[in-house]
Amino acid sequence: MPIGDVSARSFQLRLKLDSSAALLPGTSASATFYFQGTGDAVYVVPPDALLRHADGKFSVFTVRDNRASRHSVTVGRSSEDGVEITGGLPADAPVVIRGNEILKDGQTGRVIGEVS
Repeated sequence: MPIGDVSARSFQLRLKLDSSAALLPGTSASATFYFQGTGDAVYVVPPDALLRHADGKFSVFTVRDNRASRHSVTVGRSSEDGVEITGGLPADAPVVIRGNEILKDGQTGRVIGEVS
């Protein structure tokens, strides 16, 4: 079972080095890990864009042709950059991040600003 402290962003790691490394037990080090994705598109949205439902599921609103559409989405990891949306969000659709709590599916509206 993994041991870690998410708030400290630290995790226990066991690393096997080749014989040329001259490190003593207890020595600290830093490393960069590169993880390969699945190749599927993952979008990151601000936490304010997510609407949480009583059943624990999430949705977001997008706007196309001046009409709001609710989309049930699957969320992934969250970070200081936002929350990953791993499924259910159409590509290239502006996501509503303010006023979405009172928005209704099919309601008319327009995009007044975009965040990149």
